[in-house]
Amino acid sequence: MWIGCAVLTVRAAPGLVDDFLRMTGLAERGLTGMTNERLFGTAHPSAYTMWSAVAVDTVFLTGGVLFGRAARLARGG
Repeated sequence: MWIGCAVLTVRAAPGLVDDFLRMTGLAERGLTGMTNERLFGTAHPSAYTMWSAVAVDTVFLTGGVLFGRAARLARGG
């Protein structure tokens, strides 16, 4: 369960930071160095597309948190 927690969290955290940087305009290429056109297939993705990316990353983070909680409960803590 700890491995699941780590994998999901490591997948989600940079994705959410990347999404934040792109959506706020602080870094046009985010953390990955990829443009919106390369990442989404269009230079000007719709709000739906951008928020969908945030939702996917949020689901991964939620999974990581839940796996961590389950691991703590399984060992009696």
